[in-house]
Amino acid sequence: MLYLDYEEYFPKPYEIRIYYKSSDGTRPKPNEIGGSKLYQVFDRRPPPKKPISSRDNDEKRLEGWELHVVYVEGISTLEVYKKNSAITEHEIKYLLNLQSGNSFWVETTEEDLPEGKFSALGFNLARIDGHLRAKKLSSRAIMIFRSRTDDFFYQSKMKEDEEKAPYSIKGF
Repeated sequence: MLYLDYEEYFPKPYEIRIYYKSSDGTRPKPNEIGGSKLYQVFDRRPPPKKPISSRDNDEKRLEGWELHVVYVEGISTLEVYKKNSAITEHEIKYLLNLQSGNSFWVETTEEDLPEGKFSALGFNLARIDGHLRAKKLSSRAIMIFRSRTDDFFYQSKMKEDEEKAPYSIKGF
């Protein structure tokens, strides 16, 4: 998940929660979740390299959605909606409408940001009021996040890079 690249910059206290919603609204049984890939989300180790022929085909694939939410001081600042199959344009439209407030979404990029505004995460959709941005991560995932959070990640990374620069070139 892209947002984990910025975890060191998350304001404290923060919490990451992962929710699951089945496609048909039924509750998954604990043994279904334990046998799925959902429990591996925060495993930072690289996946074992196995030949395709030796992979376990018994691993059950949960039909539905994963919702990753980053809470900062109890407020949702970033959400990733990930589906086990491709998200349709209609589903994207409905997800964005849930987050539209009294505004609406437009297609845009970082090049359209006003002077002094930045993006660490990148985006291809933004709410016209400037409060939220969204990025299609793949055909199966979309991330919706606060513009202030995105700018904060950018500023934090720039500050860190600036502090490291003198030590990086020392000795030339």
